[in-house]
Amino acid sequence: MKTLLYTTTAFVLCGNIVQANAACIATPSCDALGYTSSTSCTNGIKCPFGNKWFCPKEEKCVDFPYVCAGQGYADGGGIGETCEGKYAKCTCEDGFEWIEGKGCIGKCIIGSILFSDKTCSMYMRAGKTPIGIVVYTNSTGGGQAIATQAVGEDYWSHESTLSSLDFLYKDEYEASQDFASCENTNKIITIGDDFNYPAAWAAHEYSTEGTNAGDWCLPAAGILVSIKRNKTAIDQGLKNIGKDSFNQIWSSTPVNRHGVYYSEFEKYTEYGISSYDGFRRDKSIYPVIEF
Repeated sequence: MKTLLYTTTAFVLCGNIVQANAACIATPSCDALGYTSSTSCTNGIKCPFGNKWFCPKEEKCVDFPYVCAGQGYADGGGIGETCEGKYAKCTCEDGFEWIEGKGCIGKCIIGSILFSDKTCSMYMRAGKTPIGIVVYTNSTGGGQAIATQAVGEDYWSHESTLSSLDFLYKDEYEASQDFASCENTNKIITIGDDFNYPAAWAAHEYSTEGTNAGDWCLPAAGILVSIKRNKTAIDQGLKNIGKDSFNQIWSSTPVNRHGVYYSEFEKYTEYGISSYDGFRRDKSIYPVIEF
């Protein structure tokens, strides 16, 4: 007896082609997937199912982002070619400097306000939080700003002598050249806790919007000398943020094992610093931040 085997062949029409034993798979639409350009373009992507392209949106005047108007911008301060009133670079007013990507930003000069975003201005700026007044600048564009408020009054130290800090001792001239506020502070806090050295620790633990504990330091004696020599500009900066000037504040520079430098802004001295009454007295603690 013979057995007959039958096979079935399915014929499917896919487009204009008849295929055997196959099922049609719908081809995705290039247009539906966002490939809408009929020509290629810079940074474009070709549709894998056809001859269409996806082209990123090309914004007009993308290379001309600045309007060159407002605080800090000189009148008619656009430089070079323009695109619909915008420029690639602007001219800044005195007291401001051009920073690529940011525009005309206030220079951090002595007496200017330091804001929480680390920009400066001679005057208050809308939407910005002042955290200090610049009291010292150096030749490389860096400097230090003093906090807008004291963090209290306290002894510099509760030790009987400062023999463990002999590596910081300086005479008055050396002290006037000492700007190492944070370096000094870090040395002090590694030697003792906040009871032994409350002034350094209070400055070290201070923080504001945009800053953290550890960013601030007890000012070195040279910073106090800079404040004395630039007091008019610094007092004006304090006035611009509604703060009063200050007089006696601690430095992070010991003179010897029996005394520490502090400011005497209202008393005439060559450098504006004194160290006559030791360190077991209450004086104001004003932190500084280096930038």
